[in-house]
Amino acid sequence: MADLVSGVFNWGGSTVSGVRGFVMDQWGSRLGQVALASAVLYWVFSSQYSIDTLRKMIPGVSAGPVKIMNAVLFGIILYMGMKIVFDPFVGALSQEAEKNGSVQ
Repeated sequence: MADLVSGVFNWGGSTVSGVRGFVMDQWGSRLGQVALASAVLYWVFSSQYSIDTLRKMIPGVSAGPVKIMNAVLFGIILYMGMKIVFDPFVGALSQEAEKNGSVQ
């Protein structure tokens, strides 16, 4: 029984460690950063609240044009977020890692 419990905990620890390593590897790539930012922004912009807010801002517009405007706004904010937030943030992280000597 002790071997079974030990095996489960060892498997769980290696799985969590593997997931953490995968996430950290993806965070360092531009594709991983864009995917994360896109997922968060999609979650915000796909909410019924944001669509209703756009619909109220422009009265008399049907759902089709509102969805198109929502997609355009999503793209603009994603682009600006990557340029203004992610690029400086990741640049600062990489400079800090170089300064501490942890870059291999």
